[in-house]
Formats: sequence, structure tokens, C-alpha cells
Amino acid sequence: MESTFKIVKSNYDRDKKQNTPYIIGINGIDCAGKTTLAKDLSGQLK
Repeated sequence: MESTFKIVKSNYDRDKKQNTPYIIGINGIDCAGKTTLAKDLSGQLK
């Protein structure tokens, strides 16, 4: 998970410098932790 986050963060930072929106889609079954993951990612990317 940490290496995936590094890739996401790198791409996010690149797009932020270019003032380009960065959209992350999260898919999964009910109660898989999608909301928790989204909140964690949001906190890390701010």
C-alpha cells in the first residue's frame, strides 16, 4: 500500500503544479473500507 501511495502522491503533486484536477476512483464491495481509504488519502494529500 505504501508504494501505491507514493505513486499516487507523485502524480498528484505533478498535476497540482500544473493546476490540473486529479481524480482518484475507489471501487470495492460493501464494507471493504473505501470510505476509510478515501479519508486517509485525502488527509495525506492535503
